[in-house]
Amino acid sequence: MKRYSRCIYLLCVFLLALALIAGCGGTKDSSAKKEGIPVSDDWNKVMEAAKKEGKVVLYSSGSPAFEEPMIKKFEEQYGIKVEYNRLGGGEMVIKKFETEVKAGQNLADGLTLTDATLALYAVKNGWLDKAKTPNTEKILPQFKDKEGFYFVTALIPQPIIYNNKMLSSDTAPKNYQDLADPKWKGKVLMGSPENAGTSVLTIAAWVDLYKWDFINKLKQNELTEMNKQAEAVQAVSRGEKPVVVASYSWAAQMIKQGAPLSANWPENIVVSKNVYVIPKNAPHPNAARVFMDYCLSQGYQNTMVKALNLYSVVEGTQAPEGVPKITELKVYQEDSKTLLEKRGEIVQKWRSIMG
Repeated sequence: MKRYSRCIYLLCVFLLALALIAGCGGTKDSSAKKEGIPVSDDWNKVMEAAKKEGKVVLYSSGSPAFEEPMIKKFEEQYGIKVEYNRLGGGEMVIKKFETEVKAGQNLADGLTLTDATLALYAVKNGWLDKAKTPNTEKILPQFKDKEGFYFVTALIPQPIIYNNKMLSSDTAPKNYQDLADPKWKGKVLMGSPENAGTSVLTIAAWVDLYKWDFINKLKQNELTEMNKQAEAVQAVSRGEKPVVVASYSWAAQMIKQGAPLSANWPENIVVSKNVYVIPKNAPHPNAARVFMDYCLSQGYQNTMVKALNLYSVVEGTQAPEGVPKITELKVYQEDSKTLLEKRGEIVQKWRSIMG
């Protein structure tokens, strides 16, 4: 009898443990998975499902000063909350995402990356989902990913930015090669490639155009790195150094606030592609598509152009003011396949030279 009572007791303990485990699992925010909301080709159904999901988790490499107000407008318009995670540059975003994916814990619904090569890296590893929205059809043909894994939302130029109280257009460096001139020794800044995808692309372009000898000359000329591009541009704005190579969007925001910054637009200027991607098994896949569609809308794109002076790739969007037209620039044409294969090697060799 005692043996029978003990069995009943153990069975009750086991059932209680199962109930507790189920209860703990139910507290997680996984509405899309629990409800089994599929992704449809019917945009009305996508919208309906997105509102049921109620949330999109965004990992961003963009500008908080621009993105946060635009996210608030999205939330008000669609009734979908955005969990905004501004992690740093594109390299930092992809590293966090990769760590989570390899741990079997994908938490992000959408990523914004400042270099399309980072998206290609994710595609190569099978981490992304294909997607389509009404506004993805409005991306200019030359900037579309034919397979539909990533979506270019803007073009980001990397000019030579200078403090115009310290230099003029004539006295500032005009081309990237000028940065190796001894007269600029100890006077040039840039963002670390470990954090910024655009810095990696710029370094890769320099190696392609001018070889590693140019990088060695930059080391001898005491080029200084800062952790983030925005920090480097701010330092030049304060007059700590006269010159920085960085994404023009950082300078554009500061110029609108009265910062003494201008830019020279070199030959073979590096122009990166800002992209939006949706991971496979995103917790809120429909909401992720609705937010992506919003980022490609005319209203969003025109506001972005005005605020950040980036070049839009969406049909009918206005051109940025106060900068050259994209057709007037001699743009460096990167070999995406080669960069994808050698990206890590390039950053590693850069670090071995620069210290």
